[in-house]
Amino acid sequence: MNQPLVLVVEDDPDLRELMTVTLTNSGYRTLEASNGESALEKFHTHAPHLVLLDISLGPHTIDGLEVCRRIRRDSDVPIVFLTTHGEDIDQIIGFSTGADDYLTKPVNHRLLLARLAAVLRRQEGPRRTTEATRIGHGGIDIDLNARTVTLNDQLVDLTRIQFDLLAAMAENPTRVLTREQLVERVWGEWYGNDHHLDVHLSRLRHRVTAAGGPRVAHAVRGVGFRFTS
Repeated sequence: MNQPLVLVVEDDPDLRELMTVTLTNSGYRTLEASNGESALEKFHTHAPHLVLLDISLGPHTIDGLEVCRRIRRDSDVPIVFLTTHGEDIDQIIGFSTGADDYLTKPVNHRLLLARLAAVLRRQEGPRRTTEATRIGHGGIDIDLNARTVTLNDQLVDLTRIQFDLLAAMAENPTRVLTREQLVERVWGEWYGNDHHLDVHLSRLRHRVTAAGGPRVAHAVRGVGFRFTS
């Protein structure tokens, strides 16, 4: 079986080579791109399993946010952003770009490998605690197989992570899930990044309430979150 193909998009040649060598030595196949246009061309030509994408790609090319938006027009391939300290993480992971995760440069190699493995596992869907294929609560219908959410028969557009968070809570509607349990269910490992989880939950609430639904994720202080309908 072929190993996952990762497209590494980074304008710094030294960092790009370092990440490529790290991935290759760990069994991944790799492609490289130094700018946004090259990244899109290689993405559509080679169909990688994951894109490792720098946000800032220099002044003479489209940036990583725009590359992500264009990929998301016709693909849900996992995308992990590379960021620098001071960049707006809320914008990166929370709004309409469609990124699955992010790493801050300089990149820790062990964390890089752990994050990519977790994102690829998550693409197959979170581990289920129930054999049900549909969950319905208070007008919200969640189809676990089709990975769709409808509210009063209207489709609610959610990202992959937002769907997995909602499904994890809805499968356990009377239970408070800790942060660690939610992250383990959705990401596969706990990275200790509370803000990362909070941003995704905030955007999930926004998507559902904007469609006329409830807040869905109620914070229980000092414990975690539970589903509300």
